[in-house]
Amino acid sequence: MEIQIIQKKAGWYASYMDNEQGKALVECQLKKIEQLEKVIETIKGEIELTKEPKEYGCEIALNSIEALVNQIGEVEHTEGYFKWVG
Repeated sequence: MEIQIIQKKAGWYASYMDNEQGKALVECQLKKIEQLEKVIETIKGEIELTKEPKEYGCEIALNSIEALVNQIGEVEHTEGYFKWVG
């Protein structure tokens, strides 16, 4: 199985969208977008908690956001014998 890093070769593979590599690329990108949307929503929630109730301070929110960002993992998608990670 061939594994490629999505951020490094996405532009080149985008021209091959009608095969397994192109389909795997698109699916992997969609997974990454969904993952990052969840991170953004969580960060919004942390910011809201600093406003009310007041006992949840900004320092706690920043530490929580930092831990969340440090835990963002890779996503992957396999299509046939081709795998993208990103």
